[in-house]
Amino acid sequence: MIPISGTKFSPFILFSKITDKKFSNQLADFLGRKKCFLFSSGGEALYVILKILRKKSGKNKVIIPAYCPNTVYVAAKSAGCRVVFCDMSISSFNMDLKHLEKLTDRDTLAVIAVHLFGIPEEMEKIKKITQDSGAVIIDDFCQAFGSKYKGKHAGDFGVASVLSFGKGKNFTTFSGGALFIDEKELIEKVNYIVNKLPSPKFKRNVMVAIKIAILSIVSRPLFYGISYRILSKFREMSAPDKINLKKMTKIQKRVGSSLYKKIKDIFIYRNKTGAVIYEIFKGNKNFMVPLLEKDKYVVFNRVPLIVKDKNKRENLRASLMKAGIETNYLYKKPVFDYYDIKVDISKYKNAIYLAEHVITLPSNVFLKSRSIEKIKKCI
Repeated sequence: MIPISGTKFSPFILFSKITDKKFSNQLADFLGRKKCFLFSSGGEALYVILKILRKKSGKNKVIIPAYCPNTVYVAAKSAGCRVVFCDMSISSFNMDLKHLEKLTDRDTLAVIAVHLFGIPEEMEKIKKITQDSGAVIIDDFCQAFGSKYKGKHAGDFGVASVLSFGKGKNFTTFSGGALFIDEKELIEKVNYIVNKLPSPKFKRNVMVAIKIAILSIVSRPLFYGISYRILSKFREMSAPDKINLKKMTKIQKRVGSSLYKKIKDIFIYRNKTGAVIYEIFKGNKNFMVPLLEKDKYVVFNRVPLIVKDKNKRENLRASLMKAGIETNYLYKKPVFDYYDIKVDISKYKNAIYLAEHVITLPSNVFLKSRSIEKIKKCI
């Protein structure tokens, strides 16, 4: 069974001699950001920067995609922000920028640009939309580590950027997150918060090490197929109700720093494999794939497509699963539906459509040419 997400590494990586202090510097250098702070999740990174910005500006309105990880909403609410949802684009599979323009005003603190599936948002257009209002951009590239927009890395836009190292991401340390910033004042404020956090206890380091070791083994197709029924129960994990700040463990930093040696190979593989899967469905009258302009270099977190007849979506998924290709729907509902938030649903037709029609396929290193042939047969 080919997992929907996966990074190939040996359990012996846990014994790497690389110093844990190197990882944050490697990440900052990769993006060209001045400072990288490490947390135990990407949601914590987002929460910290929003809390600081809200206090600094006095504004609290934050715009997020209506179809995105629930953690984005939880982080914003936990930081005391008023969340406003932006509808999606069926063309880009990201935010509808015409809707974003209507939502953005002088009361807006921030627009959180989430590069879904690894597909970069049109950051220059978002910058133009926000500049008159004074709203800042927070670059959420949790699903798009390695992707580029007009030659510039996702994560290198906005006043700050946030990253996740969760087990379903392009680059994983099982869990964890990072916050990237350039402004001296913001760096000092985040540094103050981080320095007050206690160091992870020995027990937590050990537990994380065990989970990483297990992940390195069971994510391989042979073992994944055997243990799929058990592992699938842990895949659909709900977002936390609140944010609890914690530092990343030393063992995760060492694993991350060691894996960093392979980072370019990981990204190139996901880009090329994702492009092959993308071309299979492109032009097929039964499906829609996102429009990928030439100025976007996509490191696919997974390959998304719309099954036009939603009644056939489950049939396709069952066929792929039978062929040994794991798929999923990513988010089954728009964010507001998960939390029973009352909205005018007529304004969010595209977000609802995506939730009901999207299916995603793997693009990771475990997907080989033989599996790609199986995908072709399934359609």
